[in-house]
Amino acid sequence: MAFVARTPDPIEVQTPIHGVVSLRWVSYKSTFALEDLRKEHGATVELVLRALHDHLLLPTPSLEEFRSWPAEDRDALAVAWAGHRLGLKCPIEGKQLPEAFVEAVDRHLEDARESVRKSLSSGFEIAERGARRMMAALQPPLFMRVMDSFIQSQAKWRTSMLGPVRLLEASEEMRKSITGPIRMMDAAARLQESVLPHQTLLLATERHTNLLADMASAAAANARLTSLPSALAAITDGFRAAAVHEAQLNVLAGIRGQTGAAAEALSQGLASLARASHAVWVDWERQATPPVVPWLQEAPGIEVFSASRAAAAVAGSPVENEPTAAIERLELAALRVEPLLERVNPELVTTYRGAAHAIVSGGPDSTRHMATSLRELLTHVLHELAPDRALREWKESRPEDFPNGRPSRALRVRYIFRHLKGTAYEEFVDADVGRTVELIQILHGDTHGLGRSLNPEAQRIVLRTAEGVLAVLLEAAFGERSEH
Repeated sequence: MAFVARTPDPIEVQTPIHGVVSLRWVSYKSTFALEDLRKEHGATVELVLRALHDHLLLPTPSLEEFRSWPAEDRDALAVAWAGHRLGLKCPIEGKQLPEAFVEAVDRHLEDARESVRKSLSSGFEIAERGARRMMAALQPPLFMRVMDSFIQSQAKWRTSMLGPVRLLEASEEMRKSITGPIRMMDAAARLQESVLPHQTLLLATERHTNLLADMASAAAANARLTSLPSALAAITDGFRAAAVHEAQLNVLAGIRGQTGAAAEALSQGLASLARASHAVWVDWERQATPPVVPWLQEAPGIEVFSASRAAAAVAGSPVENEPTAAIERLELAALRVEPLLERVNPELVTTYRGAAHAIVSGGPDSTRHMATSLRELLTHVLHELAPDRALREWKESRPEDFPNGRPSRALRVRYIFRHLKGTAYEEFVDADVGRTVELIQILHGDTHGLGRSLNPEAQRIVLRTAEGVLAVLLEAAFGERSEH
């Protein structure tokens, strides 16, 4: 990689006057900030000054205070930071400032562009190879049409990111998809300088194209994923939408206050879910036994989309240009929830309908009523499908599964998916349930003090994502068992 995403170690520099000064390492965000500084200030001393100031850890002078530091101190920082392995990784000489520093920045930015381009290209190429392998192995006309749809979906996504628009620069389409939430915020709200809209989309897309590659590899390698091929195009479109939603959340997370705190928490939940989804695809590629029920095979992909969609809606970001095929998959899963709830406990149907009724009835407290019903419903379903007594008698349970003497949520999920013992699927479901609980708590006002009232469309999005999680749990308990 051309830059370091995360490290605990600062860059320490011995300066003639101020002694030891600590600088921040170069990160994704600071790389993008450097690009904007380069455009704004050109090959000037001001560029050097602002780039160094942005990365100061200790001490922390204001920009004007830093401007008054002795030139020999600032030059020492510029030379050390440019040449450090966690900095620009380009040794320079102090006598050649500021030109040499600017050249080091330019070289670093070019390396960064190439790194992102290669990463995106690699994800798309792996996905395309997976599709070709599936087409070579199975050739019924219907299957060929499914594969063609999958290839077209990823080709459109690839063209939008790797077409004529230079990487690390925003096309008009990209700007429109990300800057919407900024226009909705108070004009006084300030984004962190290093978090810029079009750049967050590139990073989010890189993560989701990696998921696309994982999914295609798993589908090509594991013949038991019989239901997944028909959903590949829908999941691809879902990943593309999820990248936009995640980028919007990251923009909002840079705003101070309750909205920023909620967006940050939701973004962390999405990252956890994406990691769990990745683990499932890798597991399946290595021939781990997948669930038989179609929705359970699709869920590691569709749920990533659904989670990002709901998180964006809750944080106040516009949810537009929705992928129709991915939405249809969610709606099909939702249709299974009520009849399966009836089999668990008819009283749960009343709670489920109460959440839907809150949306229809409207009113200033409808969001809280919906969140209350969904939290109660999810809790009851977990307890009904994995009752305390059964968990205490289960041979696979461990003492650490009972914090404070009560079964953990992870234990309940593991018990519900016990027929898939030894796979990453249960961890994915636990992450899916966890981010849904976080979503509901934010809506309820339990965390981050948000407690915002959503419009009916945003409420329906939240209900749909809760239905997706419920469908995963219920299908595992009933649909999956009937298939075996």
